[in-house]
Amino acid sequence: MLPLDREQYTSGRGPCLAAAELRKTVRVSTNAEQQQWPDFVAAARQNSIFASLSAPLIVAPVHQEDEGELVGSLNIYSGSTAAFDHVDEVLVRLYTVTASQAITNARRWQHSRETVSKLETALTSRSVIDQAKGAIRTRTGCTADEAFATLVDLSQRRNIKLRDLAHQILEDYPES
Repeated sequence: MLPLDREQYTSGRGPCLAAAELRKTVRVSTNAEQQQWPDFVAAARQNSIFASLSAPLIVAPVHQEDEGELVGSLNIYSGSTAAFDHVDEVLVRLYTVTASQAITNARRWQHSRETVSKLETALTSRSVIDQAKGAIRTRTGCTADEAFATLVDLSQRRNIKLRDLAHQILEDYPES
């Protein structure tokens, strides 16, 4: 429910943000006498919401020694004060673990695609760079290592990618 979420983000307090901060499920009944988030409770009652269940969405870390990344929280609202119990907490946790795993898998798939793309670019760039090294060696009589060092130096001074510089050198080479 958008007004309740907006209230939490505006005030910086509420069960959704607490679930994210604590990294655990938070269950709230707006009829309880002692309320931790009075602004949230007032907004909930105004919208005929009497219970909420908020669970964090935590994505697996890239490196195993790191902590999982918090990407959000799932909020479930009800018009009944007795809507959620411990079983509901377990079920929503199962759901958020599954959703987090799907996000993790999508990220890994995207990372793999990016790696493959970079490797493809590197393979095609290597040939062009080797040809440019050959052109420099022909012009200057230097070694392969010296030709590569020249390419790297020019690339850095001109602030241009090495492969793009190699293309430029090859385009200009027949004209020289």
